[in-house]
Amino acid sequence: MTDTVTLKPVTETKNTHELKNGAWLAHHGCIFFIKNRKVHTAPSDLVHDPKGVVTFDTLLIARAPDSSIPKSWADTWKIQGNSRATWQRITNKQELKAILLPK
Repeated sequence: MTDTVTLKPVTETKNTHELKNGAWLAHHGCIFFIKNRKVHTAPSDLVHDPKGVVTFDTLLIARAPDSSIPKSWADTWKIQGNSRATWQRITNKQELKAILLPK
């Protein structure tokens, strides 16, 4: 994990139900790897979306120094939402891997 992000990710907007394990997300100055997708369909999860709520665990890949997410929060960040919540999925993941992750 690196503490500095100097490359701007290229992104596309996806709702939470469209996200898949292994995606990288750009969120408030951080880059997250998402994993452990879970769909929650308890009655309270279905109130705003008949598909329920989706949650993901994350792994912090990088954080910009001016990120609005404190590092202590980013280390344990969770992604959650329904089809109304949108996220910025990174589409140039291979290019970013070469720069951000040590070989």
